[in-house]
Amino acid sequence: MSATVTQSDSRPATPRSGPWLGVSVVAGIACAAIGFATPAAFWTGYLVAAVFWMSISAGCLGITLVHGVSGGRWGRFIGRALHAGLGTLWFSLLACWVLALAAGYVFPWAGAYGHLNKHQQVWLSPAVVGIRFAVICLIWLAYSTWLNARYRRDAADPVSEMPQVVPAIGVLLFFISFSIVAIDFMMALSPAWASSMYPVIRIMNCAVSAMAVCAIATNRNLINPDAEKIGRVLDIGNLLQAFNLLWTYTSFSQYILIWTGDIASEVEYYMQRRTPFWFPVSFILFGLHFVLPFLLLLARSVKKGPVAQTRVAWLLLVMCFLDVAWTLLPSSPVATFPAMASAVLATAAIGGIWIFLFQRSFAVLPDMAMEDDEHAEAHHAIHPISGDTI
Repeated sequence: MSATVTQSDSRPATPRSGPWLGVSVVAGIACAAIGFATPAAFWTGYLVAAVFWMSISAGCLGITLVHGVSGGRWGRFIGRALHAGLGTLWFSLLACWVLALAAGYVFPWAGAYGHLNKHQQVWLSPAVVGIRFAVICLIWLAYSTWLNARYRRDAADPVSEMPQVVPAIGVLLFFISFSIVAIDFMMALSPAWASSMYPVIRIMNCAVSAMAVCAIATNRNLINPDAEKIGRVLDIGNLLQAFNLLWTYTSFSQYILIWTGDIASEVEYYMQRRTPFWFPVSFILFGLHFVLPFLLLLARSVKKGPVAQTRVAWLLLVMCFLDVAWTLLPSSPVATFPAMASAVLATAAIGGIWIFLFQRSFAVLPDMAMEDDEHAEAHHAIHPISGDTI
């Protein structure tokens, strides 16, 4: 007996640039003007934009690897969006490499400011940082290429089973490699400060932002979803809630540990964020990144409603950007307002191209077939597929 499979009822998507490339050009011109006037502020803001878009692409990679290990219909449901995100990974990494042109304006390890101790001088020497990041890029791109090839194969043969050992190793490599990226390009902005929770917080930011993008893209293309699709929309709402709760938990844990320890060198991280600009942002993040999405996603009608869930996903995506800005900009000695303006404009400039590439990949990728519940149990008795549920 063979399982009956049904293709997703996504609206056919056609490649189009829309306004995004135009937005990228206009924002890029504005960025050039700011970069000429205040290069240190611009490149610090550019770091925020590069990290934000890289986090989304890397988050798609991490979630895809986790699904390769765990299985589950939720991954098939958003598979097209996840792999479209993987298709942007090369561009996101290229945007990060652009920072090499102006590392001296941004990073303490490149001589921008601050003092490195003798151990940091070894770990954070520019050549070592560059080699480490190059190796990480190769690993991520290799996994991205393999996962996209597997996706196309599985879309054509929905009962094929991915070998779990490869993505399992990938999950481990992803957590280690992204932790290194978080240390080298984010936590290193404050050379005298360190936190073991910091890389985990940044990984959870990746997960929330990537899942939000997948929810937006998938829900946008649903028309007349049946009960099976509504069930999968509910799954995505549950995952959005779970990832956001993990981000909140790790962020609050870091705060509580530092507050309890009351060590001057560690408290300085939060003191830098008690300025008239960033202190209110802390409360905005608490209210709009945690409290409001948490309360909204408690409602089953919101979690399984494509329109309502998409609105929550947009809110979380904006808050993820604000979280990246709140994390990076106060650690730099540059003026806040020019750096924040540069971050917004650079996000638009990079994002215009990123969205264009995402839409183009999304348009050409096939939908993953979904098994019919009526036949799945009998089929799996003959051909078991591990991890069929969440």
